[in-house]
Amino acid sequence: MLRNPNRQKEEFSYAYIHAVASHAGFFCEKRVPDINSVDATLRSDHPLMLGSSRHAEIDLQLKATAIHDFEGERLSFPLPIKNYNELRGDRAAPILLIVFVLPADLSDWLEHS
Repeated sequence: MLRNPNRQKEEFSYAYIHAVASHAGFFCEKRVPDINSVDATLRSDHPLMLGSSRHAEIDLQLKATAIHDFEGERLSFPLPIKNYNELRGDRAAPILLIVFVLPADLSDWLEHS
């Protein structure tokens, strides 16, 4: 079992994104190490539209927190300036920041049967 809470959040975030991407018919590639604030890339193996040869690709920056800092429906999340600048930079592929808000108790992260 992982003992580093931040590492556990990182792995849980990637596992969740991988499951959602797989369900939607996309491939999920984990970046190790992450470079330029990219933790994972989603890709399609099929064109975006009929008659097109363009495939979808989007980079992801994954963050996870157990601190719930909501203002109404808005989440306030402190992001290091390095990551912020890399996310807003001019990029060939779009990048999306995904923040996972997890319960404080690790045992509440996942239920299955």
